[in-house]
Amino acid sequence: MTWIDTYNDGFLETSEGYDYRITEGNVAPYHVETVGGEYKLADKCSLVPCTSFDSDGFPDDWGGHSRYDEVSTPTVDESTLGACCGATENKYCFEIYHFSTYAFADPNCLDESLDRAKLRVLKLNKEIGDQKVVCSAEIAIPVAVGGTGPEPAIDPLLKGFQISVIDTESAQKPTLRSARVEPGAYDSISKTGWKVNKAGTSWVYKGRDRVDGILKVVIKSLCKKQADLLKVKVVAKDTAVPVLTGPVQAEISLDPSGFLDRCATTCFSEPPSENFCVLNDKKGILICR
Repeated sequence: MTWIDTYNDGFLETSEGYDYRITEGNVAPYHVETVGGEYKLADKCSLVPCTSFDSDGFPDDWGGHSRYDEVSTPTVDESTLGACCGATENKYCFEIYHFSTYAFADPNCLDESLDRAKLRVLKLNKEIGDQKVVCSAEIAIPVAVGGTGPEPAIDPLLKGFQISVIDTESAQKPTLRSARVEPGAYDSISKTGWKVNKAGTSWVYKGRDRVDGILKVVIKSLCKKQADLLKVKVVAKDTAVPVLTGPVQAEISLDPSGFLDRCATTCFSEPPSENFCVLNDKKGILICR
């Protein structure tokens, strides 16, 4: 799929009657179903770049997945098919197993904000790749009238988790750092995976030797306080985060491949805004709250 960028300014052209503009780095493909709404097929463009294209215009690199052909094993799950994006070429390439309706959308969580959000980035005075990140926040997931919790239920064990730190002033490369934690139960041999309590109200992910540095993710339901409320904390070590000089945005998704109402975001600006960041150059620490 391709998009139009007449002015070559890093933004998709808007449709008549709309003033909201989507940056090329944020665009993602969605499958639009007649019944059941839409769901995301792949990540934001900036997170899955195509390395190059062949003479027919197809990507040489499908993000680690094999291109479907006569000798490939047939796939029946779209999430396992290849996908990558060429921002310069103004196109997103993704594999499908049936004809349907597909569209571009901005998966950013524009309508929901994180509460009590705190972000700390340490060791910014060290080499890139030595940073430590700690983020915590509360996120409200919509609940039907009369319901006792989100439907379908929150389940990182099956859906995974994602956190992104975004440069709000960059159109071409807005994502500074993103980590997507895959679903799956804890494995005692690899010492990685998700654990859930018997009540299904608390989930803990433990990571080890991850490229993105994620060590731990804790998601806890605060249903006794509020039916739709969850508390999230993420700890990453030895991860790469550049020095942040402008407004940044923290984004958390409890269903990276699906529902847009399962994510929320908050933007940290400069004091005296409600949510702001303070950088201690000497200690190499950025504190946002």
